[in-house]
Amino acid sequence: MKINIRRYSTLYEQMHASALKNPQGTALLFYGTTLSYRQLDELVDQCAAGLLALGVKPGDRVTVCMPNLPQTVAAIYAVNRIGAVCNMLHPLSTSDEVRHGVELVRSSVAFCFDLSEKAFDGLDITLIRCKTCDFFEKTPVGWIRGKVYTHSVRQKVGTAHVSQSLTWNQFLKQGEIWSSSHSLPDAASDSEATAAVMYTGGTTGLPKGVMLSNAAINALSFQLFPVLGEARRSDGMLGALPVFHGFGFAFCMHTAMAAGIRLALIPRFDAKECCRIITKQRLTFLFSVPSFFERLLKCGLLDGKDLSFVRFIGSGGDVVSDDLRQKMDKLLSQGGSSCRFLTGYGLTECVTACCFTDPYLSYHTGCIGVPMEGNEMKVVRMGTTEALPEGDGEICVTGPTLMQGYWEDPEETGKVLKRHEDGRIWLHTGDVGCQGEGGIYFRQRLKRVLKVSGYLVYPSAIEEKLRCSSLVEDCCVVGMDTPKGTRVKAYVVPRREPQNDQERQKWAEDITGFSREHLNLWSVPAQVEFLSELPHTKLGKVDYKALQ
Repeated sequence: MKINIRRYSTLYEQMHASALKNPQGTALLFYGTTLSYRQLDELVDQCAAGLLALGVKPGDRVTVCMPNLPQTVAAIYAVNRIGAVCNMLHPLSTSDEVRHGVELVRSSVAFCFDLSEKAFDGLDITLIRCKTCDFFEKTPVGWIRGKVYTHSVRQKVGTAHVSQSLTWNQFLKQGEIWSSSHSLPDAASDSEATAAVMYTGGTTGLPKGVMLSNAAINALSFQLFPVLGEARRSDGMLGALPVFHGFGFAFCMHTAMAAGIRLALIPRFDAKECCRIITKQRLTFLFSVPSFFERLLKCGLLDGKDLSFVRFIGSGGDVVSDDLRQKMDKLLSQGGSSCRFLTGYGLTECVTACCFTDPYLSYHTGCIGVPMEGNEMKVVRMGTTEALPEGDGEICVTGPTLMQGYWEDPEETGKVLKRHEDGRIWLHTGDVGCQGEGGIYFRQRLKRVLKVSGYLVYPSAIEEKLRCSSLVEDCCVVGMDTPKGTRVKAYVVPRREPQNDQERQKWAEDITGFSREHLNLWSVPAQVEFLSELPHTKLGKVDYKALQ
């Protein structure tokens, strides 16, 4: 089936169409605050005016380094409305990661929140500072929630010294002043223009900027419409997946806005809060990573609850165990839902998921399902474009959601986007898989890249940072299997041999503390083991496979 990706040519136009069709319908839910589609549409216009007042032009890159807040959604669609590009960074990125992302695309304006502001310190950039509590409900409960939040983060909030700094309200005020003497231009309408840059790993360990067009992201949403069924205004999407990633950005946020349904924003995962929102708001569509559902099961607050309203629930971003799938199916069945827990597979280079398991087909462990409408998948012989009807090979994908390429990196782009004998461009995923009953089966990652709680983790980047510690002479980072999934383990050659077990333990704690200061949460080693030397291959390279 050919996906009609030009019905609404940009992300903004899809959201705006929902606002025109259902202006009074609820768009966003956030801790007691409700924004209708009309209110969101108006906020997007105000935000667009603010960006124009700052001199942002079509094609400029605007960094969005925020959790799932109402301001985040408004900023994304405002950037898209004026034809600029969203440069999506994780809100808890380190200063080094922020600098890399900002300088790579030459971004001059950024949206940040309380806890991400300090990471922008020293950059030549205009910073728009948002607060998580800005959109808490204007009630005594909301006031108390705001006080509790402000108190809890007071020691983590820092000030960034940048070219220009504005609060969210000051930014909107600038837009209001600009609008008094200007009219908003017509919305940008180029479906092939880059809408967002999202980040994935490279062979060097530095994240690469994946360029995703309006057409690709819209196509993903259109692919989901038949899967989700006819949307009703009472339907709701759980917005717990962070929007800096394609899964949260396209699968959850944009699909909800394009379908004109409710999106319940969760800025920070809390199992109890998510359970409360799912049942109170009767959310019909639930997507997240496996670790999210494992924590929902563990908290037990959905046990015995009515879940008959859940129509589609799926997981991706990491391996889904049979145990998790069976427990979720049991929970859904006991709650009165007729849907099954489905598994998906995808990567940022094709926005996010490109296939899902079919609820009506039987399959075995490791099955990632069948391609979504408009996509095709095949397995090819390693290092070639030759289709492999059986046996293990590299998984390849083609369809309307493919990336435009890596930002200003044609060499790396050419390694993964290749023209096959059929004349079409195929994405080489770097993952090993095979054909089997029920669809494609995933085997393993080709690269060393780890997935921790659904997030990509780059061992070489961790190693580079650990070597900056005064305790570390050399190191090698590998993945470690735990009951909670893959975690990081660091093998360290210390600058001198520890004198006793007590000193060895202290050094391990010091290295972990150093990691927490310089690495994001999921890159911090869960275990540090000391070696007198690292094993090497015959070619003189560190033999990380031996350590794994």
